[in-house]
Amino acid sequence: MYHGTFWARALAASNQAELVGIWDDDAGRGHEGARAVGTRYVPELARLLDACDAICITSETARHADLVERAAAAGCHVLCEKPLATTMADCDRIRRAVDAAGITFMQGYPKRFDPASHELKRLVDSGDLGTVTLVRVRHGHLYGLRRPDGPARVDA
Repeated sequence: MYHGTFWARALAASNQAELVGIWDDDAGRGHEGARAVGTRYVPELARLLDACDAICITSETARHADLVERAAAAGCHVLCEKPLATTMADCDRIRRAVDAAGITFMQGYPKRFDPASHELKRLVDSGDLGTVTLVRVRHGHLYGLRRPDGPARVDA
């Protein structure tokens, strides 16, 4: 549910998008997710696809191909969470659906847009760090700074 909430909050906060709803095959989880980001739960996927131009797919990986095919057939652009699929055959299904529909498709990898990643790149490009010969990045949820069960943690 983390990735779905992440993308829904990003869309809700954007002045370039409107979050029109959330669908989930688990109604309880769908209602909870919609409530968490201040939108409505839409129990029928087809109805939600008809109401939007683009969707974010954050389901279990094994369901990605089916959902991309349905979204593409409805003419919706797709942001699909990683990993793309569980098999190469499903990756091929996704590619064929995207190509046939002519939609825009992007795999979700938000670290490309993360301000921390941009700052790290700026530091390397500026030369302020000297010659960089090895980099180890531990970059996860909350950057490893806080654990739900205890104090802040930073690896040095």
